[in-house]
Amino acid sequence: MKQHCYYILFIVIVATSWSVPTTLRSQPKVSVVGGTNFDFGEVFTGSSVKRTLTIKNVGTAPLEIDDVSTSCGCTATMLSKSTILPKDSGSLEISFDSRKFSGKVEKAVTFETNDTTQKKVRIIFTANVSRLIEYEPDHLVYNVISLDSATVKELTISNVGSAPLKIKSIKATPDDMTFEISEKEIPAGQKSVITCTLKPKSGGIKKGNIVITTDNKKIPELSIRYFALAKEQKP
Repeated sequence: MKQHCYYILFIVIVATSWSVPTTLRSQPKVSVVGGTNFDFGEVFTGSSVKRTLTIKNVGTAPLEIDDVSTSCGCTATMLSKSTILPKDSGSLEISFDSRKFSGKVEKAVTFETNDTTQKKVRIIFTANVSRLIEYEPDHLVYNVISLDSATVKELTISNVGSAPLKIKSIKATPDDMTFEISEKEIPAGQKSVITCTLKPKSGGIKKGNIVITTDNKKIPELSIRYFALAKEQKP
């Protein structure tokens, strides 16, 4: 009889150990410090802003972060690490390029985790984009060009602010472009045309930035992308 009781007790213990609730097992737990909503505040057109968020694992098992995505190409992300150990943390840098926007903007960044209670995390950020400087086009495309010839494109800078604007310098990276500007000092409400002459030093796909520095403390620098395909001319 006593042996029979021991046998029943053994069965109960084993059954109990197999039925331990999932909540009592080791699990990862994601936590975004400061919450999943933030505001960049006032941002000026043409500028890029960044915010670094801290992601903590407040659980008891390694946290896996995967498939970080954004709601548009104006937003970029950089994750410090994809695996975060218990009680450890990582960082997620979010950058927003304001060049195509005006007024109130709302964008999203999402990522997936192995936290069963929060498999997908959605981060929402807002910004209020104010226009002081505009430029047209928003990037330059030179298409196919020959190595032994110079190709010209025009870039129009508009001062839509209330104070005069001074263009301090213009340069390209890589350094295979020259510039001429119609007006270095642009009155409020006026425009200036920059002639951008590209003469590539080597063949292949060319992409870089035209960097314009100004005397405006709110927008001290503009960065405008350019693209080209340079080919050697056949004899």
